[in-house]
Amino acid sequence: MIGQTETLQSLSFDGPLAAWQGIAGGCVLAAITFWTLFGIRKDARYKLRAILFALRVGAVAVLVWLLLGPVDETAIRHLTPKSLAVVTDVSQSMNVVDPPDKLADLRWQRESTTATNPSLLSVCDQAVIAGALARDQLASILRNGDRTTASLRVRTCLETAGRAAAAAVRLAEKCSQLLDESQTSMGSELASRAKEVASILAGSGVDRIGSLVPQDVSRAPVLDRDALDRLEKWHRQLVQSVRVLGQIADRVAHRVAEGNSGTPVAPSHGSEILSRREKVDRFIKEAEPTWQSDRRGTRRIRRYTFDQQTVAVGDDKEATSGGDKSVNKDPSFSSTDERAKKADGGTNLSSALEAINRDASQAGIKAVLLLTDGRHNDPAAHDPRDAAKSLSEIPVFVVPVGSSHTPRDLILHHIDAPRAVVEGDQMTVEAIVTASDCAGEKCVVELSERDSVVDRHEFQIDSARRDFRVRLTASSKGTGRHEYSLKVLPVKGETVATNNSADFGVDIIVATLRILVADDVPRWEFRYLVRLFERDKRVQYDQVLFNPTNNGPGENGSPARLPRDVDEWSRYRLVILGDLNTSELDPGKQKALKEYLVDRGGTVILIAGDQAMPHAFLGMPLLDFLPVSASEVQDPSQGYDLALSAEGLQSPAMQIADPPESSDDIWKEMTRQLPIYSLSQYCTPKPTARTLINATKQAGSDSENKAFLCWQTVGRGRIIYLAAPAVYQLRMKFGDRYHYRFWGQLVRWAVARDLSQGSKTVKLATDRSRAVVGDNVQVIANLSDLGNRPLASAEVRVQASTNGQAASLIELRPDPKIPGRYLGEFSPKEEGTLSLQAFGADVAQLLASEGVTKPITTTVIVESTPSVEMQDTRSNVPLLKQIAELTGGQIVPPAAVSQLVELTDLEPTVHEEKIRQPIWNRWGLLWLFCGFLSFEWALRKATGLP
Repeated sequence: MIGQTETLQSLSFDGPLAAWQGIAGGCVLAAITFWTLFGIRKDARYKLRAILFALRVGAVAVLVWLLLGPVDETAIRHLTPKSLAVVTDVSQSMNVVDPPDKLADLRWQRESTTATNPSLLSVCDQAVIAGALARDQLASILRNGDRTTASLRVRTCLETAGRAAAAAVRLAEKCSQLLDESQTSMGSELASRAKEVASILAGSGVDRIGSLVPQDVSRAPVLDRDALDRLEKWHRQLVQSVRVLGQIADRVAHRVAEGNSGTPVAPSHGSEILSRREKVDRFIKEAEPTWQSDRRGTRRIRRYTFDQQTVAVGDDKEATSGGDKSVNKDPSFSSTDERAKKADGGTNLSSALEAINRDASQAGIKAVLLLTDGRHNDPAAHDPRDAAKSLSEIPVFVVPVGSSHTPRDLILHHIDAPRAVVEGDQMTVEAIVTASDCAGEKCVVELSERDSVVDRHEFQIDSARRDFRVRLTASSKGTGRHEYSLKVLPVKGETVATNNSADFGVDIIVATLRILVADDVPRWEFRYLVRLFERDKRVQYDQVLFNPTNNGPGENGSPARLPRDVDEWSRYRLVILGDLNTSELDPGKQKALKEYLVDRGGTVILIAGDQAMPHAFLGMPLLDFLPVSASEVQDPSQGYDLALSAEGLQSPAMQIADPPESSDDIWKEMTRQLPIYSLSQYCTPKPTARTLINATKQAGSDSENKAFLCWQTVGRGRIIYLAAPAVYQLRMKFGDRYHYRFWGQLVRWAVARDLSQGSKTVKLATDRSRAVVGDNVQVIANLSDLGNRPLASAEVRVQASTNGQAASLIELRPDPKIPGRYLGEFSPKEEGTLSLQAFGADVAQLLASEGVTKPITTTVIVESTPSVEMQDTRSNVPLLKQIAELTGGQIVPPAAVSQLVELTDLEPTVHEEKIRQPIWNRWGLLWLFCGFLSFEWALRKATGLP
């Protein structure tokens, strides 16, 4: 904002005579001169008389001019404008439509000049703001103990306090008058309280605060002891009065909102539903002309908008026209509408305050009006309270926008569904339901397939805000792609119903697992596992048993030996190792096993034993990737109980009972009859481990957390560790029911990430079934011939499409570490269901060899980028209140903003410089005077006159 300069020229007289004296004396001398002309001879001609009179008048005029002492005065006035910064929030959360709120909506209504009630509420709010402004200005003076001196701050505070106090007295009297006129609807109590406040304010003389300011602007106010005592008295009176006026305003608002009959008053804009941003835009459009309505037009409004960044909108004149002609100085977007759509990276409230601080000096900003919901959620931003502290004597008046209460809502999120399930296995879907303001309601969650409900879960909501984890199951029947829908039934009065459901797809496939089971001796766990795999036709297993026989069935049975290199280990999708010793699992095999885990993405289940596993492998590669470390030596007489951990209670692998919630009781019942006495010394989980079953001592305290079953990821693979071969104890009371179910679910859960959609020779999968726009999604294809031999150096491509429209073509490259595996990546650009189809000459040839005519496809559900803005849209009133208090401002209701603008000193600062140039002290004037007299003398001599 550039100041204005005015140049004013005037004439003044500094001589011994005043202007009227000079004029009067000149007239007298002119008259005497004219009279003396009658003494000339009659024979003198008439023209000679006129010449002589003119010469004499000229001499008199010059003489009078010299006696007046004229001075040419040039006054240069420089006007430095002051401005009010109006800062509006255009972030994504400002597009929220809040639930109806009678009191909040009432204050946002347009003030009516015909309806009594809205005018009364507006007057009450304005009285509170005026009194509070005067109170805060006096508090600032008293807090700093200023008693004197040329303090511009003290003068400004006194001037502002004087205007505000005078306005508060007028408004309190107006409030009492309006309340007195509407006693039938408002009650006589409010009217009497308002009269009392008005009389006390008027009687206390607070409206005379301005009298302490000297009339001479060059003089500073002097606050002696008597003046400070008066200020303290006025401050106490204002504190009490503002409190009472605030109570009256709240009571009036409640009465107006309910109406005389208890029916809410209709909004001034009808039944139109407005978002926060639309509400603010309409408010500014209607109110801004009144902010510019001063008689001299000196008030200036400087507009800013902000989300993650702050932008000054147009210049001052353009900004005051309602925004239609404003020129955005930020070229990155053309309008605040477009900007609000792009503002999904959070809100930086600090950037707005920092921009004000930068522009304050140049733009002459004296106060800030901030309209926002206060959502400061940009993780890279500074604390807005620190930015507020840096605003030197620039008060921030905040108009909070939006509801500060949590809306009534049920939100379904964090859906966890498997990408693929083996036909016949049970599919488990987990999700979290967040309930807000729904206490006492019943929440119903349904899992549906093709509009047919396959599972249903109900729970009672017993608190105002709570998260519930729900688990629903479905049987997997029929191979192929199955589309499911998870939905939370809406409750009555729910604000948002679009976040109550989610769709996802699951591939149900026919899969044969190839498993290696190895142990030194046929322990009970080994025997029961072999029997389980013998019964399951979907499992092909090899067993390696070193003692008591040297030979075992399967490809590795003659003689008994473990795989020696990574290729041999990679023949198995799952490896289960028992109590092997270091000669059977030597360091070379351990290194190959680690490579199988890290590079090939294999899965290992390791069951500890008494003889060697894993304590005998100290210093060998095996201990590097175990999820546990050694603890103190276990007392063989000490028994341990088993209980599911917090993660185990939620893990589908541990849900062995019906209903699933009672699974923990099965484990507790098992060890209650027969505690675990063979817990391995290696039972302390590492920080990277995730424990599913805890082991706790039956007697005494045990401060160390021990794990009976835990797991961790190792590179691309996963290792699962059992600290004792004791799971078979589930059979003692329950038979093979829970034992077989446990191992079946554990095996399926362990290899679930490897399941993929496709045929026997061509399988296609992604690393995730749900993705966010812009994420990297990995595509995995596995090619093998009918003999299950991997196909290397094949050409594979995947076409991604949405609704039949091609989205992207993905080139897959061979995985150098896993033969027959091909990898590719892509980033989805739009939300929706993305279909992926494998093609290529080698793919077509493999499918033809097994007689498959349908293409191999899989799908990925792409969701929009989650917005930090929309995670919590409540108006952050406490933060806004802190910002206002730190800057000397306050929270302002919308109806009182016009009063606040009136009380803000926006008169431009005037600096005047005067230049005086005398115009009487010129030699030419003296020569002119002498010339008049000399010419007359010469003329008289020439004509013979005396």
